Amino acid sequence: MNVTALERHPLPIAGFLAMVSLPVHVMLPLAWSQNFAAGVLALIGGVYVGFAAIDGRLSVIAIEVIVALVFALGAMVALAISPWWIAIGYIAHGVWDWLHHSPAFGHAVPRWYIPLCALYDVLAGMGLLLIWALLYGS
Repeated sequence: MNVTALERHPLPIAGFLAMVSLPVHVMLPLAWSQNFAAGVLALIGGVYVGFAAIDGRLSVIAIEVIVALVFALGAMVALAISPWWIAIGYIAHGVWDWLHHSPAFGHAVPRWYIPLCALYDVLAGMGLLLIWALLYGS
């Protein structure tokens, strides 16, 4: 069996991806950074829809579609109400990732994907909070 770096080292790779992607937000004007972060949050909310489609069970697909829509709508509402909620949304998605370790989910998600995505999402959310606070204040 050919084991990839992602399978062997998901957590360091998640940290590396966060270190590479977060500086983009330092270079963008605040509104662009927040819009970009909201768009990415809406997209990552849908990743598990693909895994559910591979699984094929309608109940699993329905749950993942509903959750993906919640993240997409939440990202849009956060832009209108308070963009700080976008960063909280990333952290919440990290929790959603981690919940996929539960046997209750039971659909085919690569074992490396869950810890990688969970850590990346939490680091991204915390990084966005820090960047926006330091560069733009409240």
